[in-house]
Amino acid sequence: MSTPKLFLSTVLSVLCLTVLAFDVSAGEVQQKGTHLKIQFDKDASEEISVAGTGLGEVSVTMWSETPATVSQFSNVRNISVKGSPLEDSLYIDDTVEIAGNLTIKSGAGDDEIFVSGIYAKNVKVSLGDGDDSHYEDGNFLVVGGSYSVKGGEGEDYLDWDQHITVGKSMSLHAGTPEAGSAFGEGEMSLGGGYTYTIGNKLSITLTKRGGQIAELEGVSANLLSVRGGKGEDTLDLSEGGNSFGKTKFKKVETILTP
Repeated sequence: MSTPKLFLSTVLSVLCLTVLAFDVSAGEVQQKGTHLKIQFDKDASEEISVAGTGLGEVSVTMWSETPATVSQFSNVRNISVKGSPLEDSLYIDDTVEIAGNLTIKSGAGDDEIFVSGIYAKNVKVSLGDGDDSHYEDGNFLVVGGSYSVKGGEGEDYLDWDQHITVGKSMSLHAGTPEAGSAFGEGEMSLGGGYTYTIGNKLSITLTKRGGQIAELEGVSANLLSVRGGKGEDTLDLSEGGNSFGKTKFKKVETILTP
């Protein structure tokens, strides 16, 4: 017959083995208060989709090498997403509606990030190393505060083809790629026949290397500020539909108008 001390020792041993067997690097999603935290799997490439069914009601679907898992959450005010060193794919549907912030920080892999929905405060996207793609296509994005996207190291690609409304400022930064062209073929585009309404300032910072093209169509802001790099940079406004109270350009060699 085992003693209480021996029984406790056995239980602790089983618990330790259980903790060690648990894959702490696997993708996970958890809610702490009103904050929903999403972490991509560090051992296997994964796809994560986020959808909404009402204000603060969020559904998260995760695909990897195992069958998809779906988790439901309520009373969500803020969402943060953290990437992995592998190739991650994140899709946030336009049904998502929260009263706080969305923060996305991708990892070192070649990631794909799609963002849409309604956010009462701020949206911040930080791209890590790797050839990342941050795009929006056919849906809509409403940000009550500010919206910022910053590229990392690698050949990042930014392209918007959806209606966007930003209450305060929108900031796009190419980051510091080691080599090659940032934003795919060296172009960054807001257009596609959609409208982009920024309440205050639209700030675009191209790579220090230069040689990029920024294309704007249907964009309105109180101030447009574009800063180029060392090479021959071009700001293309030829498609029209743009309206700016003031403009400020630095190191932009060519400006195309309608």
